[in-house]
Amino acid sequence: MKIQVFEKAYFKSPIGLLELRGTSKGLSNIIFLNESNFSDIDLDIIPECLHECVNQLNEFFTGKRKEFTLPLDYKGSAFQCKVWKKILDIPYSKVVTYSELSEIVRNLDSIRAVASANSKNPIPIIIPCHRVVGVNHKLVGYSGGIWRKEWLLNYESGITQTTLF
Repeated sequence: MKIQVFEKAYFKSPIGLLELRGTSKGLSNIIFLNESNFSDIDLDIIPECLHECVNQLNEFFTGKRKEFTLPLDYKGSAFQCKVWKKILDIPYSKVVTYSELSEIVRNLDSIRAVASANSKNPIPIIIPCHRVVGVNHKLVGYSGGIWRKEWLLNYESGITQTTLF
């Protein structure tokens, strides 16, 4: 069995520090870090496989990019991957409800399964699970916290925001 080697980089974003993980095949994870002291993390060390991710995230957070074009290397069940691929189709600044997403994946009886797959998205922001909302567009469930989800939705809709840093 071949062991996959993950490279790491860190990206300072308006919604906090992000840990990026990837392989030679593509981006595999984005993890929200909640640490307040970043002095021991070197933001300048970026492995080759994550250079384009850092570039595109920078473009996104500076308003120059609305769509990501990165190779992705995520793992999940067949159903989770199906849901994540459909989430990739949600356009910038648009939202869909969990029930609408379950219709899109043709699994009307499994809103909970769709919500579970959405919550296990290993690459938030790039796979824009923040664009999936609850009934009546209520903000529910986000791995980075509801405040980040709200920030991202407001950012994409053009609402002026301040950064955390």
